[in-house]
Amino acid sequence: MSYYIKQQLISMNRPKEKFINLKGIVIHSTANISATSLNHYNYWNNADRQSSVHYIADWIGEEIYQFIPENEIAWHTGSWQGNREWLGVEMAETNDKSQFEQFGLLLIYVLNIIGMLMIMFGHIMD
Repeated sequence: MSYYIKQQLISMNRPKEKFINLKGIVIHSTANISATSLNHYNYWNNADRQSSVHYIADWIGEEIYQFIPENEIAWHTGSWQGNREWLGVEMAETNDKSQFEQFGLLLIYVLNIIGMLMIMFGHIMD
């Protein structure tokens, strides 16, 4: 199994504010079943949504998209304080329940990105 991170930074919904006190990582489900990472890129980059995320992975390919650099905040926690303290990783899921193996791969991709971030930030997160 292999994957790679595709940096495709968004210009909309990107506050461009630096982190003050990074505490950890929040993992979300997009709750937008069947929408791919690319669908989410188009969603967040084409209008003012007041939401965004650092990374997103889906069940389709071997790509993890990065939408916002790790040193900037994203709008993903629902509170301004939370956004200033937590990195956001989204899981875009299929609606096809027969694709259990793809969901398993999605979880592996997400766990790998979490591990990479923890190493990058020196395990500062709880």
